Amino acid sequence: MTSVLIRVLILSLLMMCMLAPNALADQNRWQTARVGNMTQFTYQYDDFSGRARQLSFMLNTRQLNAGSSQFQTFDQDTMENYTMEYLQYYAAQMPGVSVSVDKIGDAISFHVLGPNEQAVQQTLAVMKARNDEAQDQYLQSKYFIKDTTGKYIMPDHIRIALDYVAPMRPVAKAVSGAAAEKGPRGFLNETLNFLQSIPFDTLQDRTTSNGSGFATPYGLLGMNKGDCDTKSVAMIAMARALYPNMPIAMIYTTNHAFVGFGVPAASGDRILTIDRKVLVLAEPAGPGLFRLGRVGHESNADLDKNYFSYVMVP
Repeated sequence: MTSVLIRVLILSLLMMCMLAPNALADQNRWQTARVGNMTQFTYQYDDFSGRARQLSFMLNTRQLNAGSSQFQTFDQDTMENYTMEYLQYYAAQMPGVSVSVDKIGDAISFHVLGPNEQAVQQTLAVMKARNDEAQDQYLQSKYFIKDTTGKYIMPDHIRIALDYVAPMRPVAKAVSGAAAEKGPRGFLNETLNFLQSIPFDTLQDRTTSNGSGFATPYGLLGMNKGDCDTKSVAMIAMARALYPNMPIAMIYTTNHAFVGFGVPAASGDRILTIDRKVLVLAEPAGPGLFRLGRVGHESNADLDKNYFSYVMVP
């Protein structure tokens, strides 16, 4: 008999997402209105210089509602039940051996009867592989992935960002049109202004975020609040919508997330060189006002100590 432990812990980025600089982003107005089958969003917020900015765009209401509720909390019991059904199906198909699958606490156990020890061990190896396969399929269906250690799960930020490139294009176009400076840097700075002005929230309340601490870009817009990874994913989707060939990376430090963009660096920009690409860093989380190339004190400290990881956006 052997047991396969499938206890998985949620990786949280919530504790240090909020930044604390001198100037704070200020959202002066957030309004939504139904216009036929569309929802119109209207925002007023202050830019880096304290000047009032206005932004408006429309999104399909049905798609907005579906996207807002798309991401659900990770439920270990549901994954274990899915895995059990998957394994029991394959156990019945194993030739020449008898395989039983049982759940004991947080572990799934296999009991194999076979003609010899080699057949038993081969069957156990197959069932363990099927167990991993079942977990991976379940996580993929729910927009989760395992981290590099395999011990934790986290939202599949990059996949979600890419899925929202087209849905966020109207938002990106509106932001680009409102930008005081044209070109990629102007767009990214206006995007930072916009996202930083959206109220910061850890989204730990199950009624607003399903307990996951993360919302899709449409969830961010619909609830008008978001944390560091939520806003970073939205910014990636918006940038990719207008600049499909721009190198982009999601950067993770201690309990925090932000983004790097492959645009020409200006004097004083905080940059990272990744895969021979120079990326200018951006802090979309708020509530602090950070221009492109500026990051918070905690982020700088972690970067200086090389306490970071990254994922390039394909």
